[in-house]
Amino acid sequence: MKQVPVDDFDLFRRLLVDADALLLDFDGPVCSVFAGYPAPVIAAELRTLIHDAGELPPPEADANDPHTILGYAAELSPALGRQIEAALQAGEIEAAKTATPTPGAAELMATWHATDRPLAIVSNNTTEAIRGYLAAHDLSTYVDHIQGRDPYDPTLMKPNAHLLTEAAKALDVDAAYCVLIGDSTTDVQAAHALEVPAIAYADKPGKHDRLVRAAPALLLTTFTPSC
Repeated sequence: MKQVPVDDFDLFRRLLVDADALLLDFDGPVCSVFAGYPAPVIAAELRTLIHDAGELPPPEADANDPHTILGYAAELSPALGRQIEAALQAGEIEAAKTATPTPGAAELMATWHATDRPLAIVSNNTTEAIRGYLAAHDLSTYVDHIQGRDPYDPTLMKPNAHLLTEAAKALDVDAAYCVLIGDSTTDVQAAHALEVPAIAYADKPGKHDRLVRAAPALLLTTFTPSC
């Protein structure tokens, strides 16, 4: 297995210096979206909607991930997929109101903005939830573009590289010269698909090993070095 540097802030700075644009995942690197309205609660609500539509809910292994449930519903039928998408949008918008900021994220965004290079949020969450959070926390000025989930096609969520490609187009930069910061293996996989350097953010117990196995360029457990 490839050795992944951990909390190497010299490497972190080099990766950022070499990039023309920063692509930043939302849930994790910017905030904990579901801190006040947990994802498993939203997932349970979505499963109930599927059941009420006369369909079997997804397997228990996928029961707590709203995005997995969205994909499952869309495979069952386009109409059910649209219903679950609308419900998930509403849930994420509500969740964003009680999301907790990631320590150091606002400072990172401000520092990047001061370099006059563009920043895009690239997320499987819905655009309106992201926009609401940024506005509520006075972060909108640091973000040049928001590339949220395509409401018409859940297969375009990460690990598909579609969101990264579209964000790079919107910023008018070559995707190959971007750097992505994300907290999931799907983020790293999407970056690998475009040969974009991926910085993994392991902010919760259990993420470290999964992210190391995905082989990012760097793994951070914090955005704030201790010295």
